[in-house]
Amino acid sequence: MNKIEIRNATINDASTILRFINELATYEKSQQSVKAKIEDIEQSLSRVNNHKQKRCN
Repeated sequence: MNKIEIRNATINDASTILRFINELATYEKSQQSVKAKIEDIEQSLSRVNNHKQKRCN
């Protein structure tokens, strides 16, 4: 059986996340609704990770 690992997303995951968003939009036939760019996702992940670091200190 394969082991499943759940972890927090990092900036390195931004392109994969955007690909998932676009694939879902294609499946839902709403590609025109996707406004996110790789930079948007990277910024969001950066903010979330910075917030988590501040909470831990």
